[in-house]
Order: sequence, then C-alpha cells, then structure tokens
Amino acid sequence: VGQAVRRRGLQEAEFYGLRDWRSGDSRRWIHWRTSARRGSLVVRQFEEQRSRDLALLVDLWQPVEPSDSQRDHVETAISFAATLIADGCRQPGRRLFLSLAASEHVDRSGAASPLFFRQRMDELALVEPHHDPRFPAAIAQALALVPSSTPTLLVSTRPIDWAALESAAAEHNSPLAGRSLQSVDVTSAELSRYFQE
Repeated sequence: VGQAVRRRGLQEAEFYGLRDWRSGDSRRWIHWRTSARRGSLVVRQFEEQRSRDLALLVDLWQPVEPSDSQRDHVETAISFAATLIADGCRQPGRRLFLSLAASEHVDRSGAASPLFFRQRMDELALVEPHHDPRFPAAIAQALALVPSSTPTLLVSTRPIDWAALESAAAEHNSPLAGRSLQSVDVTSAELSRYFQE
C-alpha cells in the first residue's frame, strides 16, 4: 500500500552513484579516490526514500450468532490489520491512522514507532466485533479525519456496501472521489493477492 518516493542527491540514504561536486554539497560526500584520479571534486550521490502515510479502516462485523467461518473472517481481518501495522512501524517517519469499527469504536493515529506498534497490538488482541448489519457510520467519520491524499485501505469482514459508504462519507463532507482508497473483503479470494509464498 505504501509507496516510496525517491529523490536523488539530497540526503545520505541508499548509495546511487557519483557526480561532479556542486556548491552546497557536504564535504563528507566527496569521493576522494575518484576526485584525485579525475583532478576535480566528485561526490557520492544518494537516494532519499520517504515513506508515505497510511490510513487503515477496519470493519469488524460479525452476526450475533456467527458461524465458524464468520469467526475466522474476524480473526483474518485482525491479523491482516496487525501485519500492515507491523510493516508500517518498520518505516520511521511514517504516520499511521487506524480506525476499528468494533463493539467499541477505536480511532488512533501517530508516528510509526515501537510504542505505536505495541499499543495497537494490545488493542487488536482485545477488540470485539460489532453486530450492526448496517455499514458503520464510524468508518465514514474516520474517513473525514484522513487527508484525501493519504493512501487508505478499507478492510472488511463482509462485502463492502459502497453505496452506504458513499452516502455516509458525503454526510461527513468527505466524498470518496479523489481519494486514494482501496478495499479488501477478507471473505473473498482477493485477499490471496496480498500474500506471496
């Protein structure tokens, strides 16, 4: 979901190549051997990688008397969300937003860090699904808190009711048009495309 944005020659990150020295370049970047061989200053060039933020919206619906497969869907959605948060917290500088439509609604945001990871894992371990058959308005409310440019992933334990989401989002002045929004219904085969052996 996240996407790396690369700019060359600005900060020390991953080595990219060599180029002629320019005013403002750090002396630490000078490649002395090549400079001596060429008779002019040459500096190392790096790629700067900046991770983008991520918003994760999770609809943990389950009927009042669930089947075994419906219980499994909730566990799958929680595990999937935990995996995404764990991955996001490995990328410093990234901001993460988590919204759980559950028996008790949860909205959390913060900088990716070991603390953010531990706190979200504790919440996911204890979360209970909700039983409301309607699409949760809390998801649309959470969407209104997320900047439209932030990549957003909606994870649900049932097929997503796009008309209901569109309507609820419009009520909160947060239209879906122009958003970077993707969805995963854990009951469908589409979930397998996010995993590799």
